[in-house]
Amino acid sequence: MREYLVRRIDGCASWSRTGIEIAGLVGLPSDRSVAVFSGVVPNPNLVGPRDESERQTERARRGIPASAFAIGYIGRYVDEKGALDVIEACRTCGVPNCHLDYWGGSPLASELTKRLLGAGLNGGIHESLGAEEVAHALGALDVLVLACRSSPRWAEQFGRVVVEA
Repeated sequence: MREYLVRRIDGCASWSRTGIEIAGLVGLPSDRSVAVFSGVVPNPNLVGPRDESERQTERARRGIPASAFAIGYIGRYVDEKGALDVIEACRTCGVPNCHLDYWGGSPLASELTKRLLGAGLNGGIHESLGAEEVAHALGALDVLVLACRSSPRWAEQFGRVVVEA
């Protein structure tokens, strides 16, 4: 059945090279596949904060020390998103005064809290952000992390938070 269907497909467009690789694995010739990378150009007047004083105000509002290297994770706390892996990466990255904040939610929240404390990292686990708050949280960070764990059955196709960043 697969061969029958693949012979009748005109082509494949994917958000990632992984999607193209999967199309090849099922038999679609590479000359009929294309990766499409979207681009978003935000209005710079809507992305905050706009200057260092606004940035420090936003950091203070979120409990991020002014001198900290602020790392943030925005999304669902699930294994396939690599939420737990971020703590270990921050613990071993060698960056002094690292502060890690998570915004999102799931049943892994209590496990994240336990591991964050166990790793000796500063930061916190917070509720999901409203759409209007994402830009402000991003403006308070030094680094946004988009982690994922690919498996034979799942791979991150497109992280919306990257567009928001």
